[in-house]
Amino acid sequence: YETDGTLGLQADAGVQIFGGWSRANPQKSLAFYSRGKYGDKSFRYKLFPDLPFDEYNNFILRNSGNDWNSTMIRDAMITSLLDQTNVDRQAYRPASVYLNGQYWGLLNIREKVNEHFIAAHHQIDPLQIDLLEWNASPINGDADHYLQMIDFLNNHSPSEKENYDQVKTMMDVENFMEYQLAQIFINNTDWPGNNIKYWRPKTPGGRWKWIIYDTDFGFDRYTNNTLAFALATNSTDYANAPWATFLLRRLLESQEFKYGFINRFADRMN
Repeated sequence: YETDGTLGLQADAGVQIFGGWSRANPQKSLAFYSRGKYGDKSFRYKLFPDLPFDEYNNFILRNSGNDWNSTMIRDAMITSLLDQTNVDRQAYRPASVYLNGQYWGLLNIREKVNEHFIAAHHQIDPLQIDLLEWNASPINGDADHYLQMIDFLNNHSPSEKENYDQVKTMMDVENFMEYQLAQIFINNTDWPGNNIKYWRPKTPGGRWKWIIYDTDFGFDRYTNNTLAFALATNSTDYANAPWATFLLRRLLESQEFKYGFINRFADRMN
């Protein structure tokens, strides 16, 4: 129901508990799925007034993850700061939730980060998307192209301009800069070895881009050296293990990338 009391969306659909550690909270996150065997094949409704979409395959009611017992809006607030960047992020709406007529508190309506999310925002066939998480683990498509890029960087230093130019054909460097500086600025200590997803279109010249989500650890412990955290070379912590910091460390060997990163960081902080 909308805030004026009018019925917005009614559907037979699949639902399951959603999330990782946040499943332990008394108030669970829920993921909703539209499938033909339940009813309609999609949710036909404009869930987010600011987005042009009026059809969704799925969406979530999120309990704000690790921020559940604090503000309930940390992730939504942080990702809203990136509105003028080219980094993909989830839309947000708060909702009062009732289950079987019983009030269940406030949850956040969010887009679900998957191939359908990417397809809608970039007008791409979801079957033509490589979507990975963690250390090149496929969610959709495969990791072949990404692993080729990592192999190239392992064997060719981007300090050489021709090597850096080759990397720019494989990944969207500006998107990567924006994504990295945002995570470093907010001091997300549950990243980059966790909560990381990246994708590319399976088309000639398709380049890797990153998606920001689950920033519930952000804006905490402001005295941390967050840049050093994101550049650690031998950490045993899951959050900044060597595989997770490799791309940024390696690309900073390029003077072009390094100066671009510093200048962009200064611009965003201003």
